[in-house]
Amino acid sequence: MRNGIAILLLAPLLLLCIPLYAPFLFDDFPSGADNPAIRSLSAADGAWLTPEARPIVKLLHSAEFGLWGLQPAGYRAVNALLHLGCVLLLWRLALALAP
Repeated sequence: MRNGIAILLLAPLLLLCIPLYAPFLFDDFPSGADNPAIRSLSAADGAWLTPEARPIVKLLHSAEFGLWGLQPAGYRAVNALLHLGCVLLLWRLALALAP
């Protein structure tokens, strides 16, 4: 049982932290690096009010931009931690639903 959770925790860390210092790629540009909407948390910014706004994602990207600027390593570290949290939640759910 402990080996299973160890593997589940190590897999996302290894997969997401290997490219920790790689440059921004593909969809990183429109969603982050080239996105002026994440440069501030201003509620007056019209981008927050559009139907496709995804406010939680923009809030996270704005907070990350405030912390890391345009350094990809910070974004990737946060991404790895979010994936780790999801793995732990799924593990707990599986344990709760197991007979």
